[in-house]
Amino acid sequence: MEVIISHQSTDFDSLAAMVAAKKIYKDALLVFTGAVEKNVRKFISVYGDLI
Repeated sequence: MEVIISHQSTDFDSLAAMVAAKKIYKDALLVFTGAVEKNVRKFISVYGDLI
């Protein structure tokens, strides 16, 4: 199993890096560690199915 993790307090930079890594490792699971910034949470709630 491959896991892609973010750093603490996920921002758009770390989300973009995770999405880019997901393009390479298609079967990997995205895992958010710690808090996720409010604007990133909103973005994921709207566009999460496209990630």
